[in-house]
Amino acid sequence: MGLMSARKLKKARKKLRWNNRKYKVKKLGLFEKSDPLKGKNQAKGIVLSKVQKEAKQPNSAMRKCCRVQLIKNS
Repeated sequence: MGLMSARKLKKARKKLRWNNRKYKVKKLGLFEKSDPLKGKNQAKGIVLSKVQKEAKQPNSAMRKCCRVQLIKNS
């Protein structure tokens, strides 16, 4: 590394940043694209089916789950 090598180091650091998954998701806006609620914390929906799933070992609970179709708000 000689004098004035900062540009080369900066360029390499910028290039290698894209290997970091969190950085890539943040820069490309992938969370907003894949979020069905579009950043909102609640939404209206229709319950399609209700099921109970058995928990894995060592628990013995029946987890209540439901499949929901979200309603678009125009």
